[in-house]
Order: sequence, then C-alpha cells, then structure tokens
Amino acid sequence: MSSSTTNDKLTTLRAALTNTALFCTGTAPLASHSRALFYRDAEGTGAKYVLGCCCCLTARADDGSWLDFSDVSDVQLEMLVTACGERGTIQRTRFSSSFDVHGTDILEHIRTNLFCDNEEGRRVKVELQQLDVHGSRSCSKSSRDTICGKNVLATLMVVFPTPYEGGSLHLRRGAEEWTFDSAAAICASTTPSIAYIAFINDLEPELAPIQSGYRVSLTYHLSLTPECSSPTHPLPIPKLNETALQTAIQTLLDDATFMPHGGLLGFGLQHHYTITPGTPNLRALISSLQGTDALIHHICTHLSLKTSLKAVFATQRQFSGYKYNVLLSTPRSFEGSYLENGLKDTLVRLGGKVIRDYGTEELVERYKWMEQGDKGRKVDSTEVLWVRPLTSHARFSSTYLMEGGGGREGGGVGLGYARGDVCLVVKVGPAGERGTVKAPGEEGETERAAVGLEEEK
Repeated sequence: MSSSTTNDKLTTLRAALTNTALFCTGTAPLASHSRALFYRDAEGTGAKYVLGCCCCLTARADDGSWLDFSDVSDVQLEMLVTACGERGTIQRTRFSSSFDVHGTDILEHIRTNLFCDNEEGRRVKVELQQLDVHGSRSCSKSSRDTICGKNVLATLMVVFPTPYEGGSLHLRRGAEEWTFDSAAAICASTTPSIAYIAFINDLEPELAPIQSGYRVSLTYHLSLTPECSSPTHPLPIPKLNETALQTAIQTLLDDATFMPHGGLLGFGLQHHYTITPGTPNLRALISSLQGTDALIHHICTHLSLKTSLKAVFATQRQFSGYKYNVLLSTPRSFEGSYLENGLKDTLVRLGGKVIRDYGTEELVERYKWMEQGDKGRKVDSTEVLWVRPLTSHARFSSTYLMEGGGGREGGGVGLGYARGDVCLVVKVGPAGERGTVKAPGEEGETERAAVGLEEEK
C-alpha cells in the first residue's frame, strides 16, 4: 500500500469523514390547534390545567395564564417573561403547549439527516425539557450542558413564530462555528410556522442578543428507540455525505494494492459516549452511534464488511517501559483483581491483541537479562490501519492490584489503572474477497478467561 494512488484514495476517505452533519434545521407549519401555550408563574398561579388538556379556560389570555401564537401581543409576552423569572426559563412542570412535535415530520427528518439512521423499526424519542423566553438585549452564554441519560444523543430547539430580531443561535466546536437565524427562517415562511434546529451534544450553543421583540422556544432531549413511526408524507433525504463516504470506501476496496491480504481498519469515535467498564459486550451501543460513527457502521455493514466496536487498552510494562495499545472485544473491568502478570499479559490471555501500525514489522521485546544474540520475544500483535485516529470520546477505566507498590525495591502490592477507549473496527478481506460478514453460527472468535479471573458470561 505504498503507491501514491492508494494514499490519495485514503485521503479522499478521510476527507469524506469530515464532511458530515452535526446539526439539521428546518421549518414546519404550525397548525391552528398547535398554537396555544399555557403556563404558571413561579408562585403557581395561572393556568389551572397545566398538565391536562388545557382547553377549558377563558377565551382570552389577558390574565397571563395562556397565549395563542396566532394572535399574541407584546403585553402577553411580557407577562410570560415575568413568569419565567431572571433565567428566562420555565421548567416542564409549569407549562403545557398544544404543539405536538410527533404530529410533524421533524423527528423523521432528524433521524435520517442528523443521526444517519437508516434502519427500519426505530424512531426518535423526544423528552421535553423547558420553555425559554428571551427578550430585548437578552442572550445566553456559550455552554455545553451536562446531558442526563447515556442514551441522549442530541438537543432539539423549536422556535415559535413571534416577531423578533436578532437571537441567532451560534454553534461551536473547537475553532469551527455555524449560525442558525431562526427569525429569518420564520419570516420567510408564507404561513405561521415554527423554526427548528437539532444538534449533537458535542456542539456548544450560544444565543446572540435579541435586538427587539421576544423569542419563545421549546427545548427537547433526543434519543433513538426500537419503535417505528412512519412520516405523514415522504421526506427528501439528502444522501450526499453517505454517497461520498460509501464511494470512498468502495474505491479503496476495489484497489487490489490496498490491503492485498486483508486487515483491520480503525476509526476513532467522533462523538461522546458513556462507557461502563465491565459491559459484557458493546453491541447495545451500536444503536446509539451518532453522525459519521453511525454512518461508517451502516455503510460497511452494507458492503458486507464485519464492523464492530472494540476496546483499546493503554498498557505499559512496569520494568521494561514498553508501551502498548491492546485490542479487546469488551471494556472489561478489573476492579479488585490482582493481575500478577500485569495488565498487558492479562489482556493477551483474554484474547486481546497488541496493536501495531499497518505495514510495520512484528513486535519483539528485549530485556537486559537476555544473552547477546538473543532475538527477543515475539509479541502477539495485529496490524490496524487508523483511518481516523483513536479519540478519548468513549473512555473508560477501572483499578486493579499489581505487584510493585512497596517502595523503590518494587515489593508489595500497588494500584494500577486499566484505561481505554472504544473505537470502531472494520475487518476487510483480501483483494477479490473483501466481504467478511459470516453467516450465523460461523463466528469463531471468542475471548479466553485469564488465570485467576472469572470467565465472561
């Protein structure tokens, strides 16, 4: 794989991975029955049926307990601002909106465009969090709130059609920045419409100051569930990112000089995931993959390439100083275990493989006590070609007991840390036979139990 042509194709694949959706936006008509908002102030006064149907109150909203977005006044919005308090927020137990996001095609649009989820039988689950109201000169500082629940993948903001200027939402990740002008999107609609934006947890949102008027929005948390809900009408699904990525992968597979004998491709995860040490397998996390992480899995599976999540443990020999990354099927926990032979040897006994860069020679360890001419000990290793570098976005760790905690002489028992990161690994077959997905019952790879440790169930 030394040809410049193959390297160019690999560069194209890496470029395709960077051109992916981190958020999606749009507008949706606001039906006449979806324009009412009922709320209570901090003292609990206001709408009497906040969590009920909210349809048997007075015909006008002059008492400040509810409003209709089809005919809302500045006075009503000022009352709403007062009810929100200094933070400009009302928690979900103090308001009820007749707007139902499930009655729109917004969630299906998010599922296919943001989550890159093409599997039938799954839908986006929404959990309403709060109502936000921003008035003149108000804004929100940049932050990435802690999301409760490991299955939460993204945030959805729905902005109601109230007259206001300013209030653009800025999304940042590192040095990159994107802007969503919801006021302009609403004004461009010919009928009363909401504007919405859904963005992944990795992005930091910041709301620009409101120049005039009031911006009213709902915030939801999003996750995926194994249930299917059909859209009310077919949605156009942009396939640009998926097509470019699939083409780049297929082009490499068609190149006989690329991994002529097959091998492993490694992809560091782009998005953040919560990993619990001791998880028996990582298959459940597959359904929670986001963005390009999900897209890589989907495309490679479609191309009959075995694709799985693996744990990469960082290890170091205590006395020789050799540093290794070891590939294992699960983020195994060693909490409370005494690893007499050290972490690296224990992982290898469990079926793990020391990782070496693709195209490099076999790893050999040499020690001071070896006689001259001794070629050393061969390390049980495997080659991995990292298409995207290993990241710390899905990190895990556990402690274990080890030899060498008793001072300079190395006696006694000390505490070690088994740290690692989860990544995507794709198994590629040799040229001419690239497919590696086996029929049910043909899988033969299993991890072995290490001496002194219970076998995984």
